Amino acid sequence: MEVAISGSRRLRRARSTALLVGLPVLMAVMLGSAYLINLQAVRQSAQWWVYILSAVVCAALIVPTCKATRRGQNDRLEWIGLLLLALFSLVVLVRVAALLFDVAPQDPAMSLFRPTFAFLPVLYLGGMLLLPSRRALAAGWALWLTVLALLAISIHSNGWPMQRNGLPELLVWLLLGNPLFLLVLHALPGLEDALHSSAEEISELRETNRLMERINASERRFNLVVDSLQVGVWDHRFEQGVMVERWWSPRFYALTGYSSEELPPNEDSSRKLFGDAAADLHETLYVQLRDRGVTSLDARMHTKDRGWRWVNIACKAELDDQGHYTRITGAIEDIHQRRMAEMELREAQAELTALAYLDALTGMHNRRAFDEQLQREWDRARRNGKPLALLTLDIDWFKRFNDHYGHPAGDECLRQMAEVIGQCLRRPGDFAGRVGGEEFQVVMPETDTAGALLVANLMLATLQERALPHADSPLGRVTCSIGVAALVVAPADRLQTLVDSADAQLYESKRLGRARVSAASVADTPA
Repeated sequence: MEVAISGSRRLRRARSTALLVGLPVLMAVMLGSAYLINLQAVRQSAQWWVYILSAVVCAALIVPTCKATRRGQNDRLEWIGLLLLALFSLVVLVRVAALLFDVAPQDPAMSLFRPTFAFLPVLYLGGMLLLPSRRALAAGWALWLTVLALLAISIHSNGWPMQRNGLPELLVWLLLGNPLFLLVLHALPGLEDALHSSAEEISELRETNRLMERINASERRFNLVVDSLQVGVWDHRFEQGVMVERWWSPRFYALTGYSSEELPPNEDSSRKLFGDAAADLHETLYVQLRDRGVTSLDARMHTKDRGWRWVNIACKAELDDQGHYTRITGAIEDIHQRRMAEMELREAQAELTALAYLDALTGMHNRRAFDEQLQREWDRARRNGKPLALLTLDIDWFKRFNDHYGHPAGDECLRQMAEVIGQCLRRPGDFAGRVGGEEFQVVMPETDTAGALLVANLMLATLQERALPHADSPLGRVTCSIGVAALVVAPADRLQTLVDSADAQLYESKRLGRARVSAASVADTPA
C-alpha cells in the first residue's frame, strides 16, 4: 500500500513536470509556427495571431507554474494544465479550420486526410498527463465533437461528395479511430481512482485488526466471484522447482463430488480424478506453461456421482530467475454439456458430408465423390509414373427396362448393378461411383489394361450369374457394356484423354452388340 501512496505522489509530480516542460516547448512551437507564417507573407492571418498570443500566454504561465509546484498547490496546477490544453486545442482547431475552409477548397486534388488530424491523439494523451483523467476525458470528447462539427460544416458548405480525396479515410479516422482511442483511455480513471483510494486507505488502515478485516473481506469476495463463475480454483506453490503446497477451492470439490477428506490435494487424488492420463496431463500442462506461461486444455475428469465429465483446465505459471516454477494457479470448469454438443455437431456434420458424397439410391459414391477421387488418383499416378485404369459401365437397354417393368424395378436393377461392381472390386484402392442415370465408373490405380480387363470380364460374368430378366432385351436378361482405358501417366498427359478413351471404348462395346468389354491402351489411342 505504501506503493500506492508513492504512485499517487509520482502522478502529481509527473503532471507538474509535464507543465514545466510543456510550457517552454509549446511557446517555442508557437513562435516557430508564427515565424513560418511570417515567411509566407501572411502575417495578418488569424493563425499568426493565435500563435503569437499562445506564445505570450505560455511565457506568462511559466512563473505561476513554478510557484504552484514548489507550494504543492495541485488545484492551481490543474487550472494551468487546463488552460495549456485549451490553448493547444485552440491552435489545432484553428489549423483544422484553415485546412477545411481555406486550403482544401482552393486545391480540389489535395487529400483531406492531413497530418494535422494526427495531433488529436496527442492532445488526448496530453490531457491525461496534465489533468485528472475524468476532466481530461471530458475535454478530449469535447475536442473530438468540435472537430467533427467543423468537418460536417465544411462538407456541407463546400458540397464535398464522399469521393472527395481523403474524405473516407478522414471519416474513418474521426468516427472510428478517435472514439476507440478515447474509449480505451476510459480505463485510466479507474486506475487513477484505485491509486488514490489505496493511498487514502493506507492512512486509515494502520492497525493490524483493520488490515486483517480487509484481507478476510477480499477472501470472501474472491470466493463469491469464484462460486458465481462455477469454476474450481487451484494453486500449487513451488520452492526451487519442487512442489511444496497444493490448495483446491471449495468449488473444486463441489465439481468433483468428493469431499476434502476423500480428495486430499496430492498426487494420488490427481490419479483418482484423471486416471491413467494424469501423468501425461501434468506433463502437457508443464510443457505448455514453460513455453507460453499460460495454457488451456480440455480433459476428461472422473467425478464421484456423475462419472467421467469433460472439463477445461486453464492455468498460469510464475517462474523465478533460474527458470524454476514458483507458483502455478489455475481454474477448472465443467464443459461436459458444451463438449458433448460439439461432438454431436461434428458427428452430424461428418454425416452430412458423407451424404453429400453418396448416391442415395445405390449407396455408392456419387459423381462429385468419384470425380474428386479420380483427380487424386490421377495426380498420384503422375507423380509416381504408375499406370491408371478407368472403367465406364452402362446398363444395356435400360430405358426399355424401365418402360416395361416400371421405375421401382429400374431402381432395384441399379442397386443390383452396384452390388455386382462392389463384389468384383477386391482392392482397397479401387473406387467406384454412379456417375449418371445407368452409368457407373471405376478407377483402378496401378492397374494396366490386362488387369482392368480381368475385372471388367468378372463384372460381366457376375451380372450374368444373377440372370436378372429383361423382356425387352434381345438377350432376355440384364446386361451391361464396359469400356476400359489404361495409361501409364506421364507429366504431359491429360486426365480428359483417359476419360474420353474409356467413353469411346464403351460406345465401341455398344456398337459391337453390347454385353461385352472393349479396351484399348490410351497410349495407342489416336489424338
